[in-house]
Amino acid sequence: MYYSLYIIAASVAVFVAEVFAAKPMMALFAFTPSAALAMPWTLVTSVFMHGGLDHIFFNMFALIMFGPLLEQKLGSKRFLALYIAAGIVGNIGYWIYAYTLGNPAVPGIGASGAIYGALGALAVLEPNLTVFAYPFFIPLPLWMAAIGWIFFEFIFLGSADLVGRAAHLGGIFLGIAYAYFLKRKADAAAYWE
Repeated sequence: MYYSLYIIAASVAVFVAEVFAAKPMMALFAFTPSAALAMPWTLVTSVFMHGGLDHIFFNMFALIMFGPLLEQKLGSKRFLALYIAAGIVGNIGYWIYAYTLGNPAVPGIGASGAIYGALGALAVLEPNLTVFAYPFFIPLPLWMAAIGWIFFEFIFLGSADLVGRAAHLGGIFLGIAYAYFLKRKADAAAYWE
């Protein structure tokens, strides 16, 4: 069974709990940059929280579409490590943004940084995979869609739409870096065989 499916199940379970206990869950598990040092667990727990049905739907839709494929390429343990690491790095990106241009008292939640990390890694490992990229839904190779998503996130960084664009960027850059590391490692091993 794919770890990505367990992540979806955990995210849905947390979302159901949020419906019944939103305030205490936000207080204890959302990543708030101004409280990050006092509550370091929120770097991870916030990745499993979502702000509404549309938020969880689109994140889990992306995870079900790309997670199992990336998990086949990396193996389940590496996939899980990348997912969690990209979520953490995404939150660190949000922390940097909040202290430089935003408001460090505004909490951030969602799996988007982790999802973008998976997309970044897959764009390196399967660059010619055809995807129908939002917002235009035209077929593109994944590498081109990833560049478009990065550009889009930079363009709208700082907009008032409450989207954690800095978290998206942190996640995708970690995913890209990790996949390049794996490719170089494999190339080096092949060279010495």
